[in-house]
Amino acid sequence: MAIQQTTSSLAEGLLKEIKSGNFKPVYLLMGEETYYIDLICEEIQKNALTEDERAFNETILYGGEISAQTLIDECNFFPSFAQRHIVVLKEAQTLKEIEKLEHYLQRPQPTTILIINYKYGNADRRKKWVSLIDKIGFIFESKKLYDNQIEGWIKDYIGKKKYKIEEKALFILKESLGTQLSKISQELQKLFIALPQGKNIITSEDIEKNIGISKEYNNFELQKAFAEREVEKVYRIVYAFGKNPKSYPIMVTISILFNYFSNLFICQYLKDKSNENVRAELKLKTLFQVKDYLSGLKNYSRRQVFQIISILREYDAKSKGFQSTTSSQDELLREMTFKILNS
Repeated sequence: MAIQQTTSSLAEGLLKEIKSGNFKPVYLLMGEETYYIDLICEEIQKNALTEDERAFNETILYGGEISAQTLIDECNFFPSFAQRHIVVLKEAQTLKEIEKLEHYLQRPQPTTILIINYKYGNADRRKKWVSLIDKIGFIFESKKLYDNQIEGWIKDYIGKKKYKIEEKALFILKESLGTQLSKISQELQKLFIALPQGKNIITSEDIEKNIGISKEYNNFELQKAFAEREVEKVYRIVYAFGKNPKSYPIMVTISILFNYFSNLFICQYLKDKSNENVRAELKLKTLFQVKDYLSGLKNYSRRQVFQIISILREYDAKSKGFQSTTSSQDELLREMTFKILNS
């Protein structure tokens, strides 16, 4: 969880400074996770100028459409009837000869705030223009969260909005929306707006109704069906997945099942298989998550689980094109399911 805490706490500290009116002459916002880049940029724009001032004192440029000199010239303009002039450079990674910025950064215009949005990667910190920003401004690196950090991020985000979420609903959200924080936050904002006034607990029914993620056909229910070895339910969910591969990509399903059966394999070798010990050994957040493992212990032998893990590895490779196959995602999923249930 260290990366999540570092990125979140760094962002919160920076946002606090911005809201208090403490601005740097230059901000370099970079990294794989675009959520914080957009959030910080918007907060600077909102707090550095009033709505009326922004009409004449805010310029938005795109790296692929301008030269470095155009950017420098824009930064050297004085504000018009305002204390500050904001220049936002979007898609900075596409700006040719961006190193020419070092000339401006050695003597930046004191009334200008330059915000450089460098998404989907990091600028080379060894470059002089980057080291100059580090000296006079602020460099924020927005690191992409790992899959096992998303659940905590969602709970924290929801908690700050004064809402709570049921464990099942949280699992469905986490497994269905992926790791892109911008997408998750957008869907949650829609959900907050749609919830009846006074309701502050989010359920799987709310998710299905307002976000469009089925409470019946999702990876949470598929894992549960495999754990309980409910053959009919497994095939019903797999059939639904096959009809909508964009919403239910096979690689995500394989990843979730691989994680489940790998943990189940660990469970099978535990001497103490009590709820609390299983939770502790697998580092699960709640006892709610233990249920599927206790079901799996009753329905699968060690040999079966070992074989299933091999099957999942095989189809993970096939889904990524590492093994020659002409099968569709639907066909691969059904074929894999048949092998797992008949292991």
